[in-house]
Amino acid sequence: MREAIAGAYRGMAEPIADIEAFMDADIRVHAAILEANHNQFLQPVTHAIRAAMLSSLRITNRDAALNKHSVSLHQAVLDAIMARDPNRAERAMRRHLDDTWSRLQINLKGARKTL
Repeated sequence: MREAIAGAYRGMAEPIADIEAFMDADIRVHAAILEANHNQFLQPVTHAIRAAMLSSLRITNRDAALNKHSVSLHQAVLDAIMARDPNRAERAMRRHLDDTWSRLQINLKGARKTL
């Protein structure tokens, strides 16, 4: 399972100018993490989570230059998973989710101004 996460991450980490390919790799990383955790509550809603992620990524990941920061956050999560350190993985994922939340808020505020 860890190799599936690492493989999906490699798709993100390559220099990608194609935003759609980057978002696809990003979703594959998170889907692999969801699958690897064997959480009986999250497994049934994986498709809904993917749909929500895609909506979020379309807002937060429109700029290839800004996606470099996202790659480093995913790298920290991957490193913790590969080290089998759940506490470090949780902290890294929280930093990633905090960043995502901030990017969502910034982009949504900008969208409101144009309305």
